[in-house]
Amino acid sequence: MNNVRRAAIEAVKAKVDELKQQLDDLHTLADDLKESVEGYKAEEEEYLENMPESLQNGSKGEQAQAAIDALGEAVEKLETVVDKLGDADDELEEVMERLSEATET
Repeated sequence: MNNVRRAAIEAVKAKVDELKQQLDDLHTLADDLKESVEGYKAEEEEYLENMPESLQNGSKGEQAQAAIDALGEAVEKLETVVDKLGDADDELEEVMERLSEATET
């Protein structure tokens, strides 16, 4: 490999490193959001559990349960996002390895 292509690939590797850092930041943010929503869900569950039984079986209880269900679904979606961001990070690591292999020859 000539020096011009090697330098160009090194520039690409630097951009991949930047992308990996941004991805790590997104991964952290998504995980923090997931934890926040889990906390809100737990608070709503506690609210429902501490409600008098007559209210639990009424519209207030139904509203609380609907919120719990929606928050649970949001947590599941955020877990998927966190997992996919982790997968993307793994793939970028593979890209870096292949680029490094290419410049070693």
